[in-house]
Amino acid sequence: MKILGEDRPINFGMNCWIEYCELRSVSVTEMGEDLQRIGDGGGSGREIRDLLWAALKDGARKAKQPFEFDNYDIGDGMDELSQEELGKFFVEMTESMQSKVNQNGGTSTKKKKAAA
Repeated sequence: MKILGEDRPINFGMNCWIEYCELRSVSVTEMGEDLQRIGDGGGSGREIRDLLWAALKDGARKAKQPFEFDNYDIGDGMDELSQEELGKFFVEMTESMQSKVNQNGGTSTKKKKAAA
């Protein structure tokens, strides 16, 4: 994802979710509620900014790259993003989460719909 003047890796794994929960001082259940609010087009914007921060921080960790930004820096960087670029972030997040559900033996929403 190109933000703050550079292409930066993002990752949506367990460490991303832990970072998000720790940053916001919320439980996993509350994180799920935040994600649902975002998916429904609601929320305050802080949830999106903090989710992007967590994904970028974990992406940098996995890529062994330095990451010295706080969530406010990411908010500043979001000002540079088009709606399309932010949309791509959400598509990647959704696909990553769906992939993890499938890998862990769950069924995807797509499969359930196809089976119905």
